[in-house]
Amino acid sequence: MSEDEHIYATPDLTKVSYGRGEKEQDKEGRGEEEDKGEWKERTVDVYITGGNRLDPDPVTQPNAIRKNPAREQRRGSDEAKTNLAAVCLGLLCLLLSVVIIALVIHFTELIKKKDKLTEDPSQLKRILCELSGWKTFGSGCYYISTEKQRWNKSKKYCRGNQSDLMVIDSKEKQDFVISFNKLVWLGLKKEKEEGVEGDWTWVDETPLTTPKYWGEGEPNDSGRCVVLVADGSKKPTGWYDRDCKTQYHWICERLL
Repeated sequence: MSEDEHIYATPDLTKVSYGRGEKEQDKEGRGEEEDKGEWKERTVDVYITGGNRLDPDPVTQPNAIRKNPAREQRRGSDEAKTNLAAVCLGLLCLLLSVVIIALVIHFTELIKKKDKLTEDPSQLKRILCELSGWKTFGSGCYYISTEKQRWNKSKKYCRGNQSDLMVIDSKEKQDFVISFNKLVWLGLKKEKEEGVEGDWTWVDETPLTTPKYWGEGEPNDSGRCVVLVADGSKKPTGWYDRDCKTQYHWICERLL
């Protein structure tokens, strides 16, 4: 083996060789130690750990720094915590991205709805009508009472809610009211001035012309206010004049 090959050769870590010089007095008797070049081979146990790192033998290397198991355990624990923190951070970033995307989509939809409502104000009124618990039909917003009141109090309630008792001027509106299966006050009344009976007039001050949906034999002067009978009773569905002090349900109407 050449000198270069000897220098760079991989050492045998399974044993360690070392030499000790023998004492020999020189010619002058000074007792100086001289190395005769004789080596004695000694074999010691070498402990190899992961990564080809050596764990020093406490006999041959008492002053060597040995690994601390507790320190190694703490190091492993710290690495595990670091990995867990990285995973949690990644999941948090992913969740945040999903939330941001959802908000952008929602905001975009709101802008579209806003533009649509700006173009059609009646659409906004319909939404507000339904949010208030009223019902939309055709071009109107309607409230169907759950309690009963006299005609005047029913009218007062409607006026207090920016509406009025319902005016029926089409077959579609008549069928709409019938669908609730109730006896309800309508906004139709015959006023009496100076003891003289007037004509039937709607609350919007328009006279009753057509269409008319009087019940059989009506009006028969039973009263000056009109109720629509549609509760499945023995009376046929239609309008009936009744005493305005009688208590019935009512329907308020607000145009959109």
